Amino acid sequence: MRTKIYLLFSFCIITIFSFSQPGIIDASFNIANFNGTNGEVFVITRQLDEKILVGGNFTNYRGVASPKLVRLNTDGSVDFSFNIGTGFNGGVKAICVQSDGKILVGGYFTLYNGVVSNRIVRLNSNGSLDNSFGTGFNSNVNVMLHYSGGDLIGGDFGSLNGVSVPSKLFRWNGSGFNTGFGFNDDVNAISIENGGTILVGGNFTSFNAVATNRIVRLNSNGSRANFFYIGTGFNGNVNTITTDLNLKILVGGEFTAYNGVVSNHIIRINQDGSVDNSLIVGTGFNDNVNSIQKWITGKILIGGNFTNFNGFSSNRILCLNNDGSIDNSMLLPILCTAFSSS
Repeated sequence: MRTKIYLLFSFCIITIFSFSQPGIIDASFNIANFNGTNGEVFVITRQLDEKILVGGNFTNYRGVASPKLVRLNTDGSVDFSFNIGTGFNGGVKAICVQSDGKILVGGYFTLYNGVVSNRIVRLNSNGSLDNSFGTGFNSNVNVMLHYSGGDLIGGDFGSLNGVSVPSKLFRWNGSGFNTGFGFNDDVNAISIENGGTILVGGNFTSFNAVATNRIVRLNSNGSRANFFYIGTGFNGNVNTITTDLNLKILVGGEFTAYNGVVSNHIIRINQDGSVDNSLIVGTGFNDNVNSIQKWITGKILIGGNFTNFNGFSSNRILCLNNDGSIDNSMLLPILCTAFSSS
């Protein structure tokens, strides 16, 4: 089943949310109908029944108490059948709806509705707690992705339920995920490619004690894939990875160079790891890129903390054409105010 992708923008932040067909935005989503959080929004995910889960660092939505998580009906109204009680005591950064309808929520919280829930919980469809994750992770969960092989969970954690998980990447499917020694620093981004391989990005500089600066491709069993040559890789953190329908890989983050090539916060690379020179971005962005998505038309929607792109003023959100030129047809002011602080 194709899962639609929704975008949610708050002041100074853009985050990409849920998908099963990577990188394709559903342009029918009318974001102007959704407004009113009083704090940052980090993630939004659509359930199979079309209801929408929104997570972040807010405490209310349109005047309704919503401690870090709220579920909306398709018209943007609060779904009061989803009862989270006192909610979370820390930010929600990742939401993953499982095939059985249960909801994984990750972030930097330690309590859910007064119950100890360290950085991850599984909720029933009505918001009640499913206790199957035990005591949780010992540090933050940054990203989660549901796919046919299970649920991939990335962050800066080192253990789950007191058991060592040194890789910073964990697959929840009952059989584990063999990544050996894993990553030496945070995992921030995960993207599943058409062949089932997994692109992982973050703050790390090695995987299984072999140098790989901030990006790596893994096989479905967690081993390192061959024929992905990144050279010196990125010189700064990777925050987002998107694979488009042409199998090109769009990467955004805090970097200013990739394999010695100047690339200010965004670059497109080929399947073999070489630079795709058909994306011409000039001087690029003047600050971090946090999220990238491709529209089905080929447009590229980008958000982050930047205020300038290639010499042009652009406050934290921008739409590019597939060649890197600016697309001025998008009504960005409407999008930017849709989830502003109140």
